[in-house]
Amino acid sequence: MYLVFSGGITTVIQMNSLKFYLNIVVGVFALLAGILWLVSTIVKVKAPEESSGYSFGLGGGGGGLLLQIDGVDLVATAAAQAKWNRAAALAASISAFAQAGLLCV
Repeated sequence: MYLVFSGGITTVIQMNSLKFYLNIVVGVFALLAGILWLVSTIVKVKAPEESSGYSFGLGGGGGGLLLQIDGVDLVATAAAQAKWNRAAALAASISAFAQAGLLCV
């Protein structure tokens, strides 16, 4: 579909260029979101004490909550995953806005 305004063929070329660049933005940020979400599923934070099994502690010398399963600090891991999820959600929202922009062009 070609929309020809007073600018003639120049406007058509500019519209096609805009669609091209918006498609690139959609693809790049969607791929980035997927990679960031993959990282969020892989990230783990080791517990300060290397002991196997399960442990639960409140505070201690450093303070804070320690939930540990097989040497992984669950609270710190959840915080690290939240950081990666926030970045992935930002990338996905940029991709979605660019895709919505494609509907307007």
